[in-house]
Amino acid sequence: MKIVAFTLGDMVGGAQRSMANLMSGVHSKGHNVTIFTLGKASDDIKHLFAPLNVYGFLPFFIRKSNINNVFLSRLKLFSALIFGFVICAIRSRRYKDTTIYLNDSFGVVLFLIPIILFRPKVVLYIRSQSRPVFFKLAIHFSTLILIISNDLKSVFTKKEKESVSNKIFVLNTGFKFNDKFLNPLSNYAFRELFTDKKLRLHKNDIKNVLLLGSYDPRKGHEDAIKAIAEVRYKCKGVNLIFCGPATRGMKYVNDLKDLVNKFDLNEKVTFLKSTSHPYNLISQSNVLILPSVCEGLPRVLIEAQLSGKPVVSYPVSGAKDIIQSSLCGIISKPNHISLSESICTILNSDLLNSLESCNKRSHMARSKFDYDAFIDKFIGMM
Repeated sequence: MKIVAFTLGDMVGGAQRSMANLMSGVHSKGHNVTIFTLGKASDDIKHLFAPLNVYGFLPFFIRKSNINNVFLSRLKLFSALIFGFVICAIRSRRYKDTTIYLNDSFGVVLFLIPIILFRPKVVLYIRSQSRPVFFKLAIHFSTLILIISNDLKSVFTKKEKESVSNKIFVLNTGFKFNDKFLNPLSNYAFRELFTDKKLRLHKNDIKNVLLLGSYDPRKGHEDAIKAIAEVRYKCKGVNLIFCGPATRGMKYVNDLKDLVNKFDLNEKVTFLKSTSHPYNLISQSNVLILPSVCEGLPRVLIEAQLSGKPVVSYPVSGAKDIIQSSLCGIISKPNHISLSESICTILNSDLLNSLESCNKRSHMARSKFDYDAFIDKFIGMM
């Protein structure tokens, strides 16, 4: 089987990582895989692309432009789409017997000519509630529509559901599991990674609440800060840790620090930069929180459960697929009061913090999100 896969952005986000893992697995089963992307792969996942053919549809003079600038960001996208459309049109005949896999509906524009001329199989993998510009066009030409969680069925209108219901299937992401999810770092190793003196992660009197994700308003950092302002009066020794890339620039991070200062939480909130070792940080935390307003299938919730940690999440897409029982964690109402109550419930629960519960959570995650089963199921659907 020949597959051409497309992803819109640089290979750094959760959706792109999942696609990289998927295509790497498909290639390992003996299939021919080519990846088209507008950008590049981040250093920590480049190994996934080593055996694959990867092409970036981005003219060289735009690659280093400041994507935080709205004009340049749009110019970058527009130039890449035009450039990619021309290349795919020239290579149309090559896609006659190829499965086109779209990680983003923008890809339907790139492959529009070969799709119209040769009607290859088109697979659209929907990973969020958003409906991009070419969403309707993408679902029209798709022969198979995969959604990453059951909740994402709501992304379709009633009319769309009636017309494409026979093409829609749920396919949860699978993960490669190994002992790194369960082995905490030594004190020495952790100090090598994080030198912030406020990270007293190994003291028994400290209870660590972790929010792992980019510094972006949709991730709910403000609600987390307000929740901890309440939790500190009910749970002694609570410590909130943020870790992630500053995708919206340092202004948003500084605004969060101002909010921390407003609630007099400077000694209880720690800001960390992005790390390629999230499992180490998760393993040192007591509970992971996800007060996001929008997700697809939150990878970080799965990673937390693989580490045996309980979680608290707002009712975003995919949360119900992951938090399968009260043993796994709590889906709270989307406000900081409910979030603070849920955090306290977990921190004060001997049952949820027992070694037995830790092992059960890890086993449940491994069973539901097994990587090989995920790859085999995807290939079987082709």
